[in-house]
Amino acid sequence: MKRLLSAAITAVVVVLMMQTFVALGLLRPVVVEGVSMAPTLDGERLLVDRTPTSPRRWDVVVARRPDDASRLCVKRVLGLPGERVAFRDGDLWIDGQRVAKPIAVQRKLRVPISSGPSEWRPTRNTWGMADGGWSPLDEEQAAVLGFAPSGGWPIRDDLPLNDQVSRQLNAVADAQVTASVSLGGDASVAITIDQAANRLVATIDRNRARLAVASGGDQEQLADASLGGARLIEATLSTFDGVPLLAIGGGPVLTLPSLPPAAVTGISIATAPGGPVTLSDLQVWRDLYYEADPRRGLRDSTDEWSLGTEAYFLVGDNQAVSTDSRTWGPAVGVPRRQLVGRVATAW
Repeated sequence: MKRLLSAAITAVVVVLMMQTFVALGLLRPVVVEGVSMAPTLDGERLLVDRTPTSPRRWDVVVARRPDDASRLCVKRVLGLPGERVAFRDGDLWIDGQRVAKPIAVQRKLRVPISSGPSEWRPTRNTWGMADGGWSPLDEEQAAVLGFAPSGGWPIRDDLPLNDQVSRQLNAVADAQVTASVSLGGDASVAITIDQAANRLVATIDRNRARLAVASGGDQEQLADASLGGARLIEATLSTFDGVPLLAIGGGPVLTLPSLPPAAVTGISIATAPGGPVTLSDLQVWRDLYYEADPRRGLRDSTDEWSLGTEAYFLVGDNQAVSTDSRTWGPAVGVPRRQLVGRVATAW
């Protein structure tokens, strides 16, 4: 009872504080119109934090459009004052270096590309499915599930809501697999992402997680971490921004040196004998794919945008249709004075 009363009081205090901040002009309600920030935002109501702080890379902000200051827009911050911005192979480059997103940012920006269990196909042995989870019917035999995307291979940077947009789709090198893995006994699983020139394998048992990358004839690279006998493991295997990454829940994050971009050609999950295994919440994602200007067919550009000391480079998440710093002009970027604030929450 005390906990419920405490939670209720906290909720009331938060609401009153938010109402006060809105009245003082520190928070501003905004409604998203259009699809330039889809799938992240599409019609949501926003509260904009107008306190005078500098936005960070990957923040979502509200700004006055450089080509029409009477109109507001919602975009994501990619470039900061004084930086040089470029796009290559779908990735963001700053000052000549590819930018790698932390796992927390990956989870905010990722785009789902799997629609359900029907896209996972048993390729060896027999699997059973109950309560949304996959389990091998014979624990003494290896079993493999293969991902079969509805659009076929390779994965491309399309969105269903862009089906009326005429543009060349791009093969995606940045993929992510997430799964809840329940393990018993000495069982283990291996999650694999195959690229045209690389193979990433995350091998997980109750006591250890290992990330391995093989590239052509090069020697295999390895990283591992102890798990301490966990029975339920939330695993994320990613190639976002060319960085092999394995995250285990809120705990260990393993990474290996970055790889050259290569289209994803296969995704699978295999089990090894030794005990019961259940795989649930299987999902495949892709990263946002950035182009210099998709409407003019400029998928990459050798040019860079050089930002002034008070300018930010803003781009919409649905970059195929977004009008933003790639096409606004004549000045490069959005001046700090035209930023209204950072998006604090959306509903």
